[in-house]
Amino acid sequence: MGSETELTFLINYLSSKLSTVAVWPVKYFSAFSVIYFFLLLMYFRSKPESGKTRTKLTVHELKAFVQQLYSLPCLISQTRLVKELLDSVEEFNERGKEALSDKIPDSSKLQLLIELGSELDVELQELPKLKQHLQQARWLDEVNLTLSDPDRVMLDTMKKLIDSGIALAPHPAVEKAMADLQELLTVSERWEEKAKVCLQARYEK
Repeated sequence: MGSETELTFLINYLSSKLSTVAVWPVKYFSAFSVIYFFLLLMYFRSKPESGKTRTKLTVHELKAFVQQLYSLPCLISQTRLVKELLDSVEEFNERGKEALSDKIPDSSKLQLLIELGSELDVELQELPKLKQHLQQARWLDEVNLTLSDPDRVMLDTMKKLIDSGIALAPHPAVEKAMADLQELLTVSERWEEKAKVCLQARYEK
């Protein structure tokens, strides 16, 4: 049998044994409960995805895991910890959706959420999106900082910001900032060209 089939067999076997808990001595019941818990966890973690063995549960698997633990005819001490993990994951997902819906990405909020999500031993679908939004937020922060003192903005600086902005994923706030930068760059280049013409005319006299 394959490793996943073997785990399934062991889990089903232990589950049937746990259902007869009333006739078990306490010391055996406790040992079987712990073994069952870890076998169940190994089963969820060993499920392949794209030919690779994953090291983290998906949110869906975590929910199924919690449901399985609560359906047992006995109490496993680790159940509360797993349920707390699920609660933390669900709270993270809610906060993540809220952050992703912000009209202007907030770099501080996104950074805190990413750090929180990285500590959760679960595959989080929102995490890559949050990291993408963090890149956008940091770029917007850089744009705002640069344009906060327009008298010192250099053409090369604006060009670099535009180049780095092109590499970002689409976002309304980024697109607006890009348009503002491009307009400012175009106006600045026109004034620079006029200044060069004036200087050239002056030297030719």
